[in-house]
Amino acid sequence: MWPRRNGCLLPCYSFCLVGRSPRPGQRRGRRAGRHSPQPGGLGAARARPRVLLLPIPTAVVVAAVIVAVSGFHLFTSAPSTPPASAASTLSPGSEAKFSYLAAQHSNFCSLSKDTVMTYPDNDRIQGACCNPLDAVKYRYQVAGLRAFSNLPEILTDPYDVSARLAKQLLADDSSLTLTSAEQSVFTQAKGMTVDHGWCCCQCWRWYMNEGLAKVLVTKYHMSAQDIAHVIDLTNGCGGPMGADASPSPSSRS
Repeated sequence: MWPRRNGCLLPCYSFCLVGRSPRPGQRRGRRAGRHSPQPGGLGAARARPRVLLLPIPTAVVVAAVIVAVSGFHLFTSAPSTPPASAASTLSPGSEAKFSYLAAQHSNFCSLSKDTVMTYPDNDRIQGACCNPLDAVKYRYQVAGLRAFSNLPEILTDPYDVSARLAKQLLADDSSLTLTSAEQSVFTQAKGMTVDHGWCCCQCWRWYMNEGLAKVLVTKYHMSAQDIAHVIDLTNGCGGPMGADASPSPSSRS
């Protein structure tokens, strides 16, 4: 038996369950029904809750089950699939392309822009980073991006990114200077996206999308609303339509 203190297990601490403590005057180890409280006496006092602590291993198992059932994966620290070395021949928005991209994870939350800059131009950064790829949202995004197919800086598939284009937009983010009027449009667009920023977190895509927004305002003179719309269409976080992809809203800037 584990040693106890005040009715709680001592060796480890985690999630708590609320139970009932003995009534005043009642001896521990006896059933509550053995002594009936007298009206107005100490036994009439409201029973106080006591806390039973579950072992940490049990809490870890519970958390792991919740994550596994939900299908949600936060801030993957490393890719489970390496960047592809050639472009896919599958058509963007097709069922086959969706199935392929849903199994790719070379796009992940902790991927840095510095690492992307080391990728060969022919590499492809694929898959959704924060949430599982959603078929309805994927088709919506690809269909919306077709309206901008004449602009080479805009992705045709938000979950299949050419390293060449990613590096170009990252370089644009560092090199392009905005006028005061352009900066105003740029800032408005940032606040109008679904994530209220260039991505849900400041990963490589944040800076790639920031570079894209600078290109759209300086080269194509787009409005803030149109820039925000393009950024939402190129969002690579996955998840269902209308969902906030951010694992930690407080980390936005």
